[in-house]
This record gives sequence, structure tokens and C-alpha cells, in this order.
Amino acid sequence: MKKILLTVVSLLILSVGASYAQFGIVGGLTSSTISIKDFNPAKVNTFHMGVAYKAKIGDFFALQPELLYQVKGGTFDENGSVSSTANSIDFNVGYVEVPVQIQGGVDLGFFRPYAFVEPFVGMAINAKELGEAAQNKALKDFNFNKVEYGLGVGVGLDLLFLQVAAKYFWNFGDIEGTDISGTASRISSGKNFDGFVLSVGIFF
Repeated sequence: MKKILLTVVSLLILSVGASYAQFGIVGGLTSSTISIKDFNPAKVNTFHMGVAYKAKIGDFFALQPELLYQVKGGTFDENGSVSSTANSIDFNVGYVEVPVQIQGGVDLGFFRPYAFVEPFVGMAINAKELGEAAQNKALKDFNFNKVEYGLGVGVGLDLLFLQVAAKYFWNFGDIEGTDISGTASRISSGKNFDGFVLSVGIFF
């Protein structure tokens, strides 16, 4: 965890000294799921939105730190089924997340294709269950790890003031805890959210 935080802080410091920078607004689709013992959760399609700061470093590299509200989740029921039944529940968690894209791309005039890796850290600020079997709980009532950290890998395209990017992300932390919709000890061996993100940005 400390290494991830140090990496993110170091990249933010480097971006301050970059030769060219733009601010932007980003948002889009987040499709994720969670791993829980004895369950086979389905993906939940949610969203993310926030602000970005893109700093070019030389002709090839760029750093793009972001500050996002990122929603992740999964769908499951008490029997491990992912079918739409009265027992099925969507478990969604909203994070304040700080990802930092390390981009490598070629400027071709009006557009710039690039690939990137993206360490990220986040803190849960809300959590809720959706569905007929859902319980009305506040964040403090859920026993799971509120801090997340991981890595994304993806590709993107800058086109004038627009940016489109797609990535897959892995969360390195365990979900931990013992109480999501009565799943008891099953979640104690669970893995935190992984998934796919499609993002669109406007830069100024």
C-alpha cells in the first residue's frame, strides 16, 4: 500500500514540471464485479466521473492524474446464483479514487494514439445494496475494506480536445470483512473489485 501511495505522489510531482499541460473533465462506464467464496457474482455496470490533469513530458510520454468518483460493484444472491430473482442483490461501493495514467504515445497532428499503465488508490465514501432482498444500510454498517489500490492497463486516443480511453483494472487488496447481505465468512476470503472502464474526456 505504501509503495502504491509513494508511486502516485512521485508521479504527481513529476507532472508539475512537465512542458505542456491541460485540464479536463472525464466520465463514462465502469463494469466490475467482486470475488466472494462460494459465489459467482455477475458484473454490475455503473459509472465514474471527475477531473483530470494531462501533462506532456517530451514528445512521447505524458502523465494524467485524475480525481474521480468511481462506483464499483457486483450482483449475487444468497445461493450464489446471478439470475434475476427476488433474492438477487446489487452491491455498489462509491470511491473517491486517484488514478495516475503513465502514457506513451505518438503525436500524429490532429490525433495521438497511446497506451498506458495506471496505478490507483481509493477510499470508499458510500455503499448500498439494490434489489428486493436489499437491506437499508449505511457505509459504517458494512464490514469490508474501505481502502482500495491496484493497477489498470489500457489504450486511448486524443483527438483535438477529446479523449477516449479503455482499460482493464485489477484491485490488489482483499475485500475482507464478514457481512455483506448475510454472506458471513464467505467474504473474508474474497478479492476486491476488478473490471473494465470506458472513459471519455474533454480537455481545455
